[in-house]
Amino acid sequence: MPPTGAALRRLAGQGKLGPDALEAALIFIGVRPGAREWRAFWQQALLVGGAVCLACAVIFFVAWNWADLHHFAKFALIEGCLAACLAAAILKGPDSRAGAVCLLGGGIVMGPLLAVYGQTYMTGAGLEEFFRAWTLLLLPLALAGQKTILFFLVWLLDYLGIVSHLAGLPDFGLPTGQLYFQFRQCAWLLAWEAAAHFWGMSRPWLAERWFPRLIFFMLVGSLTPILVSFMLGSPRPESFEFYCLYLAIMFCAWLYYSRICPDLFMPACGLFSLSALLVANFVIGHDFFREPLATALLIIILSAGAGAILLWWRRKMVKKAAAGAVETGAAPRAREQLRPSWEAVRDHLGGLGLLPAGAPLLDGEAREDEIPWFVTLFQGMAGWLASLLLLFFLGDFLRRGLDISGSGTETALLVAGWAMLVLGAVAGRGKNQFACQFGLAASLAGAASIGIALAEIVEPSAITPFAAALGAGAGFALGRTFSCRMLASLFFFACLTGGILWQYRDGSEFYPAGAVLMGCWWTVLCLGIAHGRLRESRWSLSPVRASFIAPGLYGLYAAILLFAIFAAVGENASGFAVKEIAFLFPLSVSGKTLGLAAGLGIIFFVFRLTGRFRVRPIIRAGCLAAACLATAFGWFLPWLSPGLFGLTLCRQAGDRPLAGLTWLFLFCQIAYYYYSLSESLLYKSLHLAGCGAVLLSLGLLMAKIPETPPSLHPGPEGRHA
Repeated sequence: MPPTGAALRRLAGQGKLGPDALEAALIFIGVRPGAREWRAFWQQALLVGGAVCLACAVIFFVAWNWADLHHFAKFALIEGCLAACLAAAILKGPDSRAGAVCLLGGGIVMGPLLAVYGQTYMTGAGLEEFFRAWTLLLLPLALAGQKTILFFLVWLLDYLGIVSHLAGLPDFGLPTGQLYFQFRQCAWLLAWEAAAHFWGMSRPWLAERWFPRLIFFMLVGSLTPILVSFMLGSPRPESFEFYCLYLAIMFCAWLYYSRICPDLFMPACGLFSLSALLVANFVIGHDFFREPLATALLIIILSAGAGAILLWWRRKMVKKAAAGAVETGAAPRAREQLRPSWEAVRDHLGGLGLLPAGAPLLDGEAREDEIPWFVTLFQGMAGWLASLLLLFFLGDFLRRGLDISGSGTETALLVAGWAMLVLGAVAGRGKNQFACQFGLAASLAGAASIGIALAEIVEPSAITPFAAALGAGAGFALGRTFSCRMLASLFFFACLTGGILWQYRDGSEFYPAGAVLMGCWWTVLCLGIAHGRLRESRWSLSPVRASFIAPGLYGLYAAILLFAIFAAVGENASGFAVKEIAFLFPLSVSGKTLGLAAGLGIIFFVFRLTGRFRVRPIIRAGCLAAACLATAFGWFLPWLSPGLFGLTLCRQAGDRPLAGLTWLFLFCQIAYYYYSLSESLLYKSLHLAGCGAVLLSLGLLMAKIPETPPSLHPGPEGRHA
């Protein structure tokens, strides 16, 4: 197996690599970006962000002037933007980074052009025809640009078109419409994998795995609920066709992704989908499994079994790859060629003087018990669901079995929660999958039980969130798994933030002192995340510290994203008469301070990062000025700065799954921003246009920065030699 970031960090924890050697090795294999990689990342992020913001600004502006603006003016505006994007793509080259971004912007603008045409001439086309035409117009641009993101947009529009068609049919298109939808997704997956298999060597963008993984995940994720609905209802004649299709997909996925194109993510999706079907079958068909405790144990057993199977499968794939027994296609070979070998890493570190001459080869063997991130994610979700069932069983047992009610319930929950927490900590030390999964569920249930009990016991109610944070803190301290500590960290910081907000609100009003305090609080958290990520090469040398700091940083950033979503909802709270929503209004003020704090985190990150590289003062000043602009955007678009901050952190850590989650957060926020009632569409379009123009200009200026020398290793003073 080629070297990975986890393997290098494990070697550093064993004392085989120092902090400078670890940093240089991470940069060499591409996990940690060097100066050139940072330049390419920021250029691409700024160009994509600017193009999307400008395209959305056009959409918002046309929607605002729907009645007042003449239809010829609408056509001129949209077609002018489209022509400018296509002309810029031709000048830059459609297959270049800037050209692909221009094609992306032009493809997005095609949507409002079709919408204006349909509304002006009353074509009578529905959503299905609208998305179909948009897809067909965008497909030539994707073929010209040859970038995965363009084909992703084509697939997304095609997906939305089919879903909009099925939504208008009775019973959501069962059975004919749903079968057509599933076969359409299978065709997408087959076409992409065939292209990657035959042309992956000549076109490296086809070797990227996130797009086919997303297609397969959505395919299995849409088929599984249909089969569960068949189990819940009466037998239907078309259910046999869906079961046959499901089994055929599972068999073909196992055959292809274990022998031709090894990819453990696909079998993982299939196994956990089968586990969900088994849980539904047992719960529906057996009264015993309808009890919360039995259902929780069943979920734990099935998720643990799926994890054990996947680890065995992984060991088998590694051994076959090491023996050269797997005949892979062009895409896997292209990916392997992009990864340096362990010998290359040793020679590189030796040439920099970070390893003694003639040092033995580093640990190039992959750990057989190393759990991939997606297996951890799936098992964490299963453990979270099982913990809710355990918590429900615990409360019901105390209420009915022991006949405890009133004030005694809180005490019993507190005692039982500590017992569950200790039990989870002990079980989490086990080596088998069942013990770890049971420990995860028990730890989460125990932490939630302690938090609920403390929140009910303490007086006055204003400090209830801080009491609940103690329960989450206990779960973080005693939890043994990454998932448990990450979720405990998320709820810990969420409860603390909620407690601060609670102190400085009066109904739907927010005291000015609270805004200042929240700004300071968000600034401390964002600076702490940035500092922690920049110091990773130091704290990762200690496995004990890494086991606490790494999940804590993930949970903290997840809490920031959660409150950014709440803040966006809070901006609309004043426009609702529903009292249950009005309490979110103070979060809108907190959201603006969060945007500013995330911008300050970016400034701090850029300041420290540019100090590590051999960067000229004028370039460093320009980078800091760009970061200051991101801070200013945080006041007008509070969701933009946390997103940019998260993308920067993800690139520093080399974490693609979290980067995908951050992009999803930005996509959902900009879609929700369209329906926000806090501002008119004119102001929204002006904000997005200004933001997009600045981001696009910065991306173009980034291309003018002179190339820096190749990144070496950080010296004793923290600078690159």
